[in-house]
Amino acid sequence: MQALGRAPSLTVDSLWVAGGLYGNPLALAALVDAYDRDAGPKALVFNGDFHWFDVDTEDFAQIDRAVLSFRATRGNVETELATPTADAGCGCGYPDWVSNETVEQSNRIMERLRATAQSLSHVLPELAALPMQMLVNVGDERIAIVHGDDSSLAGWGFSQEALSTTQGLAAASAAFERTGVQVFASSHTCLPVLRRLSEGRTVVNNGAAGMPEFFWRKIRARNANCALSMEGRFVWRAVREFVY
Repeated sequence: MQALGRAPSLTVDSLWVAGGLYGNPLALAALVDAYDRDAGPKALVFNGDFHWFDVDTEDFAQIDRAVLSFRATRGNVETELATPTADAGCGCGYPDWVSNETVEQSNRIMERLRATAQSLSHVLPELAALPMQMLVNVGDERIAIVHGDDSSLAGWGFSQEALSTTQGLAAASAAFERTGVQVFASSHTCLPVLRRLSEGRTVVNNGAAGMPEFFWRKIRARNANCALSMEGRFVWRAVREFVY
């Protein structure tokens, strides 16, 4: 949580956060098009796992160039590509409720993706240099951008499953107390969450920008506070054309 205890990286009126792009160029184009139409001081931050299905070398390079032209933090995918950990697989940190089949499939994808990344070795230092967390001011509010949860890059504390339990809600509330932020913007879990806790503190998790669900979130200053929206647009067409 070191980054969350420092001064904000930037201050904007409109913050767009997109996690889990998963190498989907059609979802990326739709997101950037919407972002370009937004006026005023703004920033777009990709909060990790922007690589995944882009196992083709040209696709990987295209996604990498586009994402790193904006601000970005790394997810478990980029971390395992840049600095592999023995026996970590994809580094997803899957909880017990995820099937063994899903774990095995993810690890096979990671093997193919790692081979692609190693053929473009010049990108690995750039991925390794990306921060794991980022603190941004939207108006007067402090927004913590993470990948998993407040304490782990591959944490599931901000998942639908965790936040549906009393214990999970208590842990999330404690995270807000420790960090003093108003919003946690996360990703990692592939399922979206928009959960408001006490005193307006909010967990907003877009799930995955490159999969068929809400694929970006925007945090906008409003009267020195911030208004949250999870854009109600889906990427079924983009995912169908890209994955299938």
